[in-house]
Amino acid sequence: MSATMPRYFNTTGPCDPARHYYLPTAARMPNLAPLIEREQYFAVHAPRQTGKTTGMRTFAETLRGQGFAACWATLEASQGIDETA
Repeated sequence: MSATMPRYFNTTGPCDPARHYYLPTAARMPNLAPLIEREQYFAVHAPRQTGKTTGMRTFAETLRGQGFAACWATLEASQGIDETA
């Protein structure tokens, strides 16, 4: 990022904390960590442009920093598929 380019609110894709303003995942989704501690599954479902991808990416980074093996996946590319076979 250029030193002269100020941060801005991004609504076109995942946020980069160095380039974009965003709310930290822990503040927006405080109930995720206890689910992991209890070894429970969860799904994130919300409207478009609400920070799901950014939240899951940063949450995965946090978990990896704590020694967990963490990955995230998206099914976004499959939303236009009509086949069930």
